[in-house]
Amino acid sequence: MTPANKLKFIRRGLCIRAHSQSFVIAAQECYAADLSSSFYWGGLGKAIDGLSAKMLGKMYTCFTGKEDTRLILDALKGTNSNGVEGAPAAEAAVAYKAFTLDGDGLEDDTEWFLPSSGQMMIMYRYRDQINEMLRAFWSSDSMFLTDKYYWTSTYYDTTNAWTCNLNTGHMNVQNKNTSLLHVRATAEE
Repeated sequence: MTPANKLKFIRRGLCIRAHSQSFVIAAQECYAADLSSSFYWGGLGKAIDGLSAKMLGKMYTCFTGKEDTRLILDALKGTNSNGVEGAPAAEAAVAYKAFTLDGDGLEDDTEWFLPSSGQMMIMYRYRDQINEMLRAFWSSDSMFLTDKYYWTSTYYDTTNAWTCNLNTGHMNVQNKNTSLLHVRATAEE
């Protein structure tokens, strides 16, 4: 790989290793084609086979973001739930590209996914260090983990999913079809 292509991999994101977990945080938030950065979770009222509800306490130890994202996408593909089609938050995470063949000469083939509640808590716990590294690598405050609420892949019930405010660490359940929230994709190392 050429030095120029190696630099493109730095654009992929930051690798986090903490609390017996290892994953990559995307360098920036996910955006839709219209450049909006807020998404519905989708699937209001729908049970998702294989996805078990995580109540307070259990959600702190949930590190199954990749598996949960796949289950969410499979269950909600082609569905319309009260005007929300599919699983917009999970779809945005999976579609994220740190770099593209057209724009950068190298295709990002990373399998991105919606982070679990446990992964979001690790991001919150180390947000100052993560933001310091984001600043060092990209010199842009626009890539910081901020005080926005972000969706997780962690299922609460047929109406709600877990969210996290990365500035305060506040974990909250929010309605999957009425809350427009942000997505920060993650990937396996």
